[in-house]
Amino acid sequence: MLGKQVHARHLRVKRQTCMRLSLWLAGCMYILRSLLAESHCLAPSLAMASTSGPPVKVAVVGAGVAGLVCARELERAGFEVDVFEAAAQVGGRVRTEEVDGYQLDVGFQILIDSYPEVRRQLDLPALQLGAYAPGAVLASSGCLSVVANPLKCPLLLFQTLKSVLSWGILSSAADVLRLLRLALGWAVSDPYADLAKSDKAESTKVLFERLGFSSGIVQRFLRPFFEAIYVSPVEEQSAAMFVFVLRMLAFGSACLPARGMRAVPEQLAASLKRPVCLNTPVEAVEPKRLKHSGQWHDYSAVVAATEGPAACKLLGGLAEVRSTRSVTVYFGMAGPPPVKEPLIVLQSYGDLASEGCESRVVNIGFSSVAQPSYAPAGHSLAAVCVMGPRIEDEAWVRKEVEGMLGVDCASWRHLRTYDIACHQPVQLPLQEPDSAPIAIGGVFCCGDHRSSPTLDGAMRSGRRVAEHLQKVFLHDPVPN
Repeated sequence: MLGKQVHARHLRVKRQTCMRLSLWLAGCMYILRSLLAESHCLAPSLAMASTSGPPVKVAVVGAGVAGLVCARELERAGFEVDVFEAAAQVGGRVRTEEVDGYQLDVGFQILIDSYPEVRRQLDLPALQLGAYAPGAVLASSGCLSVVANPLKCPLLLFQTLKSVLSWGILSSAADVLRLLRLALGWAVSDPYADLAKSDKAESTKVLFERLGFSSGIVQRFLRPFFEAIYVSPVEEQSAAMFVFVLRMLAFGSACLPARGMRAVPEQLAASLKRPVCLNTPVEAVEPKRLKHSGQWHDYSAVVAATEGPAACKLLGGLAEVRSTRSVTVYFGMAGPPPVKEPLIVLQSYGDLASEGCESRVVNIGFSSVAQPSYAPAGHSLAAVCVMGPRIEDEAWVRKEVEGMLGVDCASWRHLRTYDIACHQPVQLPLQEPDSAPIAIGGVFCCGDHRSSPTLDGAMRSGRRVAEHLQKVFLHDPVPN
């Protein structure tokens, strides 16, 4: 009996000791957090809140994805940000228009959901993404074949094997090994670090030759696939971007939001504390002020976040930004489309590249198969993307589509044609984000022309400028 009493007393003492120790540790943690906040070692937003004086005011010119990311990162750090946009909506080149119940993205656009910066900046589930299957339908003179990732599309395995083996058994096996060798280490290395140390001047065409890919996989799949993505010849595409995007597609999907690509900038803009100033073109910028509506307005810093050509006009010291061109022609149709799987249709070159044609249909995407919200119920939407000079003749596009698919397009209704003079900045030589100057003549600058020519690159460029401004005005180290 005495032993039990002693044991119970020991347990009470032990509990009391543990409780005192917990309270002591909690007090220490509270004091430590207070000291860290006072010395500006917590998050930048906390550091900003503890400083005296009015908030730092920054103007961002352009409400594309780069400008919106920059503005949001600055607001989170405690800055007061005004965003000015000349158009009636946010997004810049990332826009969607509604025509008779169809959602038409302005130019060929997709959202790759495995991009690191995209995953960092966006609430992807809220976008209600629909995805294309990882692969493609290869079209050649009305004959269609399928190449798809058998791990993600097991039902298309037989068709994929049939297509690949038609290029030659030995060459196909060798090409698979070359792709596997290229992909070694992707799971454990950092994609941005690999991109930073890559050759910025090598073209995708030279990469194909250096790796020894067969003409079958190059001319029938790899070349048309990446010309469809970038709407430019592989001779003008960066090998580093080929590897980077191939890696992203290996781990993710090419997606379309339920509200179209406009949903991306809309989500970013909705997260800002202050509304974007729409229909407000900026006439001139200087390091600490800008002019709109005929009046100059003072700021602590100004960020130019417009597309390349517009940035060149605003910033006299910015070198000319050359861009690629694309034409996207939209057709609506009643009933299901000719290709019912969520696969993009590519025009294969065959064993030899076709010569003598300036313009070329590089892809046909039946957007409503990947994302049903793109077309009214009972209808389908076709997006035909053309590489090359401006196309005025819609009948030429119909004829090309009929030749590729082997179907009659007479009943397809032409909805709209988008001729995009500034589709993307040219890729060669590739601009690495960390090497691009942060400021031009005292005005800060971000956009895909200051980074890699992708949605991910534009967002990354916007965050980079915001972090630099935090260092300048908060004197606080910014995390990587």
